[in-house]
Amino acid sequence: MELIDRQLHDLKSGDLIEIIYYDGDAYVKRTGLISGIFPKEKEIRVVDTRISFENIYSIRAD
Repeated sequence: MELIDRQLHDLKSGDLIEIIYYDGDAYVKRTGLISGIFPKEKEIRVVDTRISFENIYSIRAD
């Protein structure tokens, strides 16, 4: 989780990322632009998908 926290700190809206996260039943891989990072809500939004920080498995910035 510490690595994810550091990566999130370095990202900003408009960055292109590949993110793997848990979506209730399975892990999902998504590539897209960050449309928002919301520290208070502990969420990142990739295009129109909201992803909780705690469900993130990995992030790779392109």
